[in-house]
Amino acid sequence: MATLNFGLATTNLNATSGFRTRTKSWSRGKSTIVCIGGGPIGPLDWDPEGVLGRPNTGHLARLEFKRRLEKDSGAREAFERQVREEKERRRALRDSRDVPDTPQDLIEYLLDTEAQEIEFEIARMRPRFVVLFK
Repeated sequence: MATLNFGLATTNLNATSGFRTRTKSWSRGKSTIVCIGGGPIGPLDWDPEGVLGRPNTGHLARLEFKRRLEKDSGAREAFERQVREEKERRRALRDSRDVPDTPQDLIEYLLDTEAQEIEFEIARMRPRFVVLFK
């Protein structure tokens, strides 16, 4: 059996049977991407005087992180604005309420108060509770 090897293609000749086969034998290994500044052999001399310093990696990740932060900051600002508006609305609503004087009116007032405001109203009227329900 004789084998002829031409680098990219291998030809096998079988003299006994007269049958010839041709197979492609690509001997490519795993591809390696080498960045400036270092490789499998060692550091490359792209800046022999060291003027530019060592190359930085992860610049794509930094850009993506910056974009996410900008998007989140826009959403964060909108959320903070909405929270400020809600606090202002609640404060204006609290200031507009008249506090009742009698125990029956006070209980009715607390029953009509929103659930989110009940804790604030109880804290605000604590001195009246002590006087009225003693």
